This record gives sequence, C-alpha cells and structure tokens, in this order.
Amino acid sequence: MNQIKIRILESSVLTPRWETNFCIEELQNRFEVEYWDCTKIVSPSFSPKTEISKPYVVKIESLKDLNQRIKQLSLDTLLITNIHENPENFRFYKTIASRFKTIVTINFFADNSEELPQSRLMKLIRKFNPRHAREIFYWKLYRKMFQKILISCSPSTEPYRINHPDYESFIRVQGNTSDDIVSLKPMIVYIDNYFPFHPEIKKREPSFQPEKVAHDFYQSLNRFFSLVEEKYHCQIVIAAHPSADFEKNPFNGRKIIFNKTDVLVKESMGVLMHTSNSLSYVYLNNVPVAFLTNAAYEEAKLESHRLKTLSEINHIRIVDTDQYKTSNEDILTPLDSELRTAYMKYQTDGNPETNAQRLTAYLTEIAQQIEKDHHHHSKS
Repeated sequence: MNQIKIRILESSVLTPRWETNFCIEELQNRFEVEYWDCTKIVSPSFSPKTEISKPYVVKIESLKDLNQRIKQLSLDTLLITNIHENPENFRFYKTIASRFKTIVTINFFADNSEELPQSRLMKLIRKFNPRHAREIFYWKLYRKMFQKILISCSPSTEPYRINHPDYESFIRVQGNTSDDIVSLKPMIVYIDNYFPFHPEIKKREPSFQPEKVAHDFYQSLNRFFSLVEEKYHCQIVIAAHPSADFEKNPFNGRKIIFNKTDVLVKESMGVLMHTSNSLSYVYLNNVPVAFLTNAAYEEAKLESHRLKTLSEINHIRIVDTDQYKTSNEDILTPLDSELRTAYMKYQTDGNPETNAQRLTAYLTEIAQQIEKDHHHHSKS
C-alpha cells in the first residue's frame, strides 16, 4: 500500500490548538498530510491572532479553487473535516461530494452537558422553529451525500474513541512548571470567550449588536475584577480566547496570555468564566469556579440561556458583576465530586494510548477499508 494521503479541511487557519488536536506533527511520520484552510469559504470573519505557518498548510481561496483541488486528488485520499453541516455550508460539501462519498469527522469536543432534558416549552419552541426544520432537511441531504465515519471523544463512540484533547493537554502539563506562569501566583484566571465580538455569537444571534454592549460589559467586568483582587489578595490573569484580536487591552492593563489556558488553570487558585469548552480544565484540575454575567452579557439571549443551563447542570453559581460588592462570601464554587467523576469519564477511557497513537491506527484502518471498497467496486 502506498503512503496514505490525508487532507484535513477546516474552517480555521492553522493554530497551535488545531495542530495539537489533530496531532499533525505525529501523523506526518506515517502519512502525507495537508491542512486545507477553508476560512475564506466558510468563515471569512474568523481570523485568530495565533495563526501559525507550516509547509503543509494549503490556503483554499474559493469554491472554484476547492473544486479544482478536489478533482486532482486520488480517490483513496482520506478527507477529514469538522466543518458544520449547516445550510450555509451546503455548497462546500456538494463540491466535495462531486468526487468523494466518504468523509471522516473527528469530534474533539463531545460533551454530555447539552444532552440533559430541556423544558417542554424549549422543546416545543425548537420543534416548531422554522430554522430547526430547515436544519433537519439539510441534515438528511448530507446523510445521502456521504458515508460519514466518526472518531470522537464521546464514551458512546465505537470503535474509534479518542481522549478529549483537554485531557491530553492535562496529562502533558502535569509536573511541568512554567516559570513565567508560576511568577504570576497567587492568581485567579478569567477564561475569556471573546465576548461580545466572537463571530459565532453574531452568527447565532443576528439581532445582537456587540458594539452597543462592549463598553458596559468590560466596565462591569473590570470593576468586579478589582473587587475580587482586593478580596483574595491576588491578581486576575486573562486566558485569552484563540480568536480574540484586541486592538487595545480591554481589561485595564491586566496580563493577557494566549494558548496557555491549561497551565494557567492548573496554577490558579480559582477560575472565572462564562460559557467555554475550557470548563474541562477546571474539572481536570479540580479548581473552584464561578460563572459570570451582567446586563450587557444578557443582551445575547442565547449565550445567557446557555450560561444558565451550564450553571444548573454543573451546580455552579452565577455571579452578576453589576451587582457584586465586596463581602465575606466566597464567589468561587468547589466542584461537585460526583459530577467531576462523571465528567472524567467523558474525558478518557483510561487507555494509556495517546491520541496520536490512536489516530494513526484508526486512520490506517479506515484508509485500508476505503481502498478495499474501491478495489471491490472497480472489479464489479
């Protein structure tokens, strides 16, 4: 069998996070890998500050460019893409389907928190929402277009389960001391989710106007941070969202650090946050936490609703930064031990193999099966 060709099609420029999650450096030892940056097609407004340049990155300029490149690939090439299967991306997937009928999806961030029962009202609203009906229609179209092979960190995934990448990161940083981070202690970490300017927020809530709430949001947050620093005799350090692009520091000069959320949480005395996948690091390191809101944040209705849902699921209090005044009451909530035990099961199955080892084995097996299928069909 010739060297297996892998093409990773993503809606983001290559960042340290995606390079690590896909284990690209390790996969290069076994496969011929290219990372196709499809930002200009599916998320033109997304431009994280942490883009990295590597020889295997290919910039896809347009659907026409994608179509030409797809046509040049051999049929035994393995396509991996996690790009949303929504109505907006239908032409993107139709272009791929013109030549390939099998795709691999790697779900790095499967989480049980969104699967808990919703209220009857929320179920009814979702059921009769025209957008929901449209999404179902396109979901069925996608299922007809492709055989989709899933690799996921969800416990229900068989046979291709991986660790949650945050667990992999947690293992990597254990015992490693970063002097520049340790020098910031004692600290409480604020996990930034680039509110209100994250492009996904505007996409989910078209009527939301981030420019109108930004000043009030940061003013409330900074007043609150000052009170917390005084109460806990520490400093607030900002773990920046990968997509954040601050023209100037909106946190009154507080230290902003990119791409070290795992280490920051590990070395912190507590965490402040809104809605973020980095809640994983809080659970993994068993650090007390508080969810934050204020009037400006609640202007984003879906974000606010999700925050309340996360609060209920995780038994973590929400602190209103508009209303908070210095008191003897702790704002940080220790994690529920039973919930943490359950959460860990969603991070790892305990198998000592790393994701790099697992992905190498899984992708080899999948590629061999695809090659067999092509050989069988060509004989037929």
